[in-house]
Amino acid sequence: MSETATDIIIAGGGMVGATLACALAEQGFSIDLLERNQPQLQWNADNYDIRVSAISRASQNIFSNLQAWSGMVQRRVTPYEQMR
Repeated sequence: MSETATDIIIAGGGMVGATLACALAEQGFSIDLLERNQPQLQWNADNYDIRVSAISRASQNIFSNLQAWSGMVQRRVTPYEQMR
């Protein structure tokens, strides 16, 4: 087994963990992101779950700074009026 130097280890590659990993990597840190599941790099637009994530304006700004917001908008960003 070879050794590699890592500055920061992040457990969890969900929305928060992946965003943090991207932001820290852009600052020059060496990041290891631990995630149980394989990354889903492509998906069928007709096959999505019904979960809702509320994105604040501050989070939108973070995603924009990481050049991720435009890709999110293209895939499925819509306002919602109510939850049941």
